[in-house]
Amino acid sequence: MKKFAIFCGMLLLLVVGVSAQEKDRGSSQEFQREEEMLKNLMESGKFEFLAETVFPMGQPPKNIVGEDYSISFSSEKITSVLPFYGSAHRGMILGKDKGMRFHGQPENFHIERRNEGYEISATVKTRDDVFRISLTAKSLGNASLSISSNNRSTISYQGEIVAPSE
Repeated sequence: MKKFAIFCGMLLLLVVGVSAQEKDRGSSQEFQREEEMLKNLMESGKFEFLAETVFPMGQPPKNIVGEDYSISFSSEKITSVLPFYGSAHRGMILGKDKGMRFHGQPENFHIERRNEGYEISATVKTRDDVFRISLTAKSLGNASLSISSNNRSTISYQGEIVAPSE
């Protein structure tokens, strides 16, 4: 009976060990799949950043999940539909601000591979302002965006990189 109990215990340990290895292998494969998807998006030069949290300068962060705030990137056009919380320096009428909304052909659009992800930078000039964009993408579920402009304080966002919506 004692040998049977030891045998059952060893068998249980073996099954648990194999199961844990399968979980590790599965999460590793999922990570590799996400890395490959991110690489493909960066190489295409067309992707979208979906904002989840906004970090206004000098204010607490705000959760904006589910609000459909995004910025789409391509070498032909960058379109931003993001909220803005912060101070305006000039050219903004009180109550008339529609957020960090702009579009235009990017200048100096660069995508560089870094150790753990990608660094994206671009400048978009509009009739009223110049927007300097810096995006760091470490994986599909982790990206941070910073936008500075001539007329507003710098603002940052946390979110994710996804394939562009058509």
